[in-house]
Amino acid sequence: MPELTEAAEAGDLELYLRRNYEFKFSIYRHCGNDQMIFVIETLWMQVGPFLRSYAGMFEGHLSGILEIDFHQDVLAALEEKDGPKARDAMSRDILAGADYLLAHARFHEPS
Repeated sequence: MPELTEAAEAGDLELYLRRNYEFKFSIYRHCGNDQMIFVIETLWMQVGPFLRSYAGMFEGHLSGILEIDFHQDVLAALEEKDGPKARDAMSRDILAGADYLLAHARFHEPS
């Protein structure tokens, strides 16, 4: 996960998204539910390009996403073999990321 942190600190959205994907999907794949992974990948394929399209709109604030990064909490819960705690940490990570995007991205008004 150091690469994820370094990418955010450098403002490298492409690398951050790649490392974030690798982290989350390495966990998702352990569940063994191919249908769930298909749904999550389908959503990711919609969100990834959306985030990339707003890469320049963060105005250097990408490192701020580390303040709402719950990846260490997810890993700690997995090491404790506490599924519900890991699920809650992953949910917090995803929801906090969405809130961060809405707070920091500049959206264009429709014409």
